[in-house]
Amino acid sequence: MNELFQFHRELNIKKVLILAIIIILIIVIFLVPKIFKKTEDQKAEISDPNITFMSNDKSISLLLPKEYGFSEYKPKQNYILELRTENNIDIFVSHKELVPDRNFNNIVSTDRESYIKTFDTYSNLSEIADLNINGNQAYSYSLHYLDNNIAYFLQIIWIQTDTGYYVIDIEFPLDTLNSNHKLINDIITNFKIN
Repeated sequence: MNELFQFHRELNIKKVLILAIIIILIIVIFLVPKIFKKTEDQKAEISDPNITFMSNDKSISLLLPKEYGFSEYKPKQNYILELRTENNIDIFVSHKELVPDRNFNNIVSTDRESYIKTFDTYSNLSEIADLNINGNQAYSYSLHYLDNNIAYFLQIIWIQTDTGYYVIDIEFPLDTLNSNHKLINDIITNFKIN
């Protein structure tokens, strides 16, 4: 009888051990791929220091370094893309219809004149600069303005395409102009019309 009890006890221990091994194997089978995928995603995120932002209508994209910390916002007004950072750096992109029989430079000049009228206080209004962005004619101008006693830098870039004009407004606190100068170059270089 004692032998029979011993045999059942060994059999139960074997069943518990086999069950434990099966449970461990099931856990390992499900967790290893998840851990591996998470590691791969982290590697991909670390290896790509940039992020691409796409307009609502998918007509444009903008590749920027993640270090800027931009977040995409639901566009307000007539913007097709709106990006902001916690450091008050804003990028707004809009699309306007082509104006037939009108000189592009005149359109930008008119915009510049009407735009400055919206500010009570502005300074350092630049001349209109001629640019080429991805093979498209473009013009740009900048100014400084006050908002709630904080000085801001504002850069406006107009890009002419076959389908209309893209207007990029870049603004940030004036005291960060030196550190954000590279941002303007990144936008000009990495702005893509799809």
